[in-house]
Order: sequence, then structure tokens, then C-alpha cells
Amino acid sequence: MALGHGGSPDTHRLAAEAAEEIGGNQFFEVEFTNPLESLEHYCRSSLGFQRLAYAQGIAAAALTAGYQDCVEVLLRLVEQLSRDSEPEIRKVAVQQLCGLGTALHQKDAERSLRDIEATLLICAQQCAVDDEEEVNQAAILAFQELVLLLPAARATAASKRAVDRLESNGTDDGTLAAVRLLSHTVHTWTPEALRRHVPRYVNRWTNHRDFSVREAVGTCMSLIVKAMPLQLCHQLLLPFFYQLCRDSNWRVRRACSADLPRLAPAMQQHQQQQRHQREQQQQQQQQQQQHHQQGLHPDLRSSNSD
Repeated sequence: MALGHGGSPDTHRLAAEAAEEIGGNQFFEVEFTNPLESLEHYCRSSLGFQRLAYAQGIAAAALTAGYQDCVEVLLRLVEQLSRDSEPEIRKVAVQQLCGLGTALHQKDAERSLRDIEATLLICAQQCAVDDEEEVNQAAILAFQELVLLLPAARATAASKRAVDRLESNGTDDGTLAAVRLLSHTVHTWTPEALRRHVPRYVNRWTNHRDFSVREAVGTCMSLIVKAMPLQLCHQLLLPFFYQLCRDSNWRVRRACSADLPRLAPAMQQHQQQQRHQREQQQQQQQQQQQHHQQGLHPDLRSSNSD
């Protein structure tokens, strides 16, 4: 099975360890008649290089496997590999979540909702606080893609649960992951949830004791603004951003400066949408007046024009 991460130093190290372990043993590979058995065997191998190689085939295997096999075999493998001692393997495992979730959804959309919520999203949430940055970034992106498979109300609820769980972790890393997860899923939230919860989160994080949390808010503010109603942006979010621009820590100020070129177009897009909505409302009102005029008796129409 070909490797997609051949340039990684971790991959080279795992390959060297495998070559040393295998040596001249011609029986190190076991033949299986069932492809899933083969995949499961090598994903549980004591050799990191084999686990890495075969982990990359989990999402592809899900396309042809039955729904039950996906849940009982492939999903369990992803959960196990996401806790592997090797960061490269954890990253690959997390990258399989989206493909596995999509395959489940295609096989049985209604049934898949529970497995996505109860297992795949939980796995992504847990990996969002991984010690390795590449792993936690992959987890945030996986969560972002998975919630798109859910109806709006369930996507909002799942994202909010994950944000709250990460924040209640009690660590700065947990709060940092919560900021990133909210920023990358807020576009799926319902309007009511946006109004009720997002300003409260941003207020708390803007005043967080750890500068890395405030820095993350400054970096991601444009993503949050794009999803929010324009009125709330002016009343709540922009004052928070202005506060971060004057933060005592230079890294927070730098993050705001870097996000400003993305924030300005987001606000401009908001204003254009609001202007377009006003124009549509005016056109509808004019059309209603015209229809009303046409429906009047001629004498009333002429007197009304006078």
C-alpha cells in the first residue's frame, strides 16, 4: 500500500524501524481472504510503519464495506489509531474521519447521524487537544467537515457541546481548541444560537488570562464575523476586536493586524447583503402598492392619485 506521507521525518523513522524489525523474515506478511481482516490486522500491527501505511486505507475501505462493518471494524480502528503513540499515525487516523463519516451517510443517512454524533465527532473533539499541532489542526478540520453532514439544528447542538466540553477541560489548551472549533463551525449554527451564545463566548475569550487564547480570537475573528448578523457585529464583535487590537501582548495585536485584511471584506460583504435585502424589500413594497392600485375601482384610483 502506497504511502501518502513519504516525506515526513516520522515516516522515514518508522520505515527504518520496520526494515530493521523485518530483516530477512519472508513471512512477516500474513495472507487474508477478507480485505477487512487484512486491514484490521495490519492497523493493529506492532510495527508503526505498517499501522501508518494501512491506516491510510480506512476511508477507502469504507466505500465498499457494509454499514455494520464500517461501525464495528473501521470506526473502532480509527478510534484506536487516533490514540496511537506515533503522532504521524494519529494524524492519518484523524484524516480518515471525514471519509468514514461520508461513507456512512451515503449508506444510510438517518442511521449515520447517531454514529457521527456519538463517535466520529467525539473522536475529533478529543484529538483537538492533541499535543501535536498537526494532529489537533486535522481534528478541527475533520469536525468542521463532519458537522456539514448533520441537519442545521443537530450540527449547532453538536458543535456547541464540543465547544463547552473543550472549555470545561480546565486547561488553556482546551479553551484554545474551543476557540478554533467554534471559529470553524460557527457558519453551521442556527441564527438563534448565534445571537444567544457566540457573543458570550467571544466576550469571555477576549478577556481570557492566557494570551494564546486572546491571540486565537484575534486570528479567527473574521471567520466568526462572516457568520454573524451585521447588527451583532457592530454592537458586540467589533468592540471586542478593537479591545484585542489594544491588547498588552504584542502577539495578540499582531494576530489582529493579520486578520484585519480578512475582516474588512467580511464586513463589506455583510453590508452588501444588507443593502441587497433592503432593495428587495423596497421592490416588494412597490409591487404590492402597484397591485393594490390596479385592484382599486377606477374612481378610487384617480382620487387616490390626486
